[in-house]
Amino acid sequence: MPSTPDPQPVVVIGDLIVDELVEETAAGRRSVAYPGGAGCNVAIDLVTLGTPAILLAEVGDDPAGHELRRIIRDRGVDLRPLGEPRPTGRATSSRVAGEPTYTFTGSVRDRRFTVSPEIAAGLGRGRLLAVTTFPFGDAGQVGGLLALIADGGHRLMVDPNPRPQLLGDPAAFRAGFLRMAAEARIVKLSEQDHSVLD
Repeated sequence: MPSTPDPQPVVVIGDLIVDELVEETAAGRRSVAYPGGAGCNVAIDLVTLGTPAILLAEVGDDPAGHELRRIIRDRGVDLRPLGEPRPTGRATSSRVAGEPTYTFTGSVRDRRFTVSPEIAAGLGRGRLLAVTTFPFGDAGQVGGLLALIADGGHRLMVDPNPRPQLLGDPAAFRAGFLRMAAEARIVKLSEQDHSVLD
């Protein structure tokens, strides 16, 4: 019986941050932190389902960043950090009137997904790129990613996963997303995403 070839890794471009959940309980305020970010979640889910994943993400050279690196590599994800390390991003979720409210640190609000020529060359050719929580409002980063895809013959899947606090200029975000979606094989857009981008 012929063996099935190993699946090619999916390249995920997205956030790798600390997610902090803050809850008010009868005993007082409780905070729990864990690895998070849409890029982190997608990469771990792919590996869990048996598909290798390469995660391209910013991660700090600080205690939180070192812990994130350890955890994600322990989960079997091939992490390839992008750019010069900045403080590790953090998203804090608390509940206001029963609804989750998010706050983000500066490095999350100012996300940078610039892929160096060395990292681009290490991806090989013809990969599936899953892009989520990307700063679509930054025309330079959108153009850089589209050039990477064209140069490498990659296939693109896009999930805008917009967060109102991270949109900056909504019109620019929408334009960048539509520009990238026009080149994508798959676009994931929920009703909530549509309402934010509409």
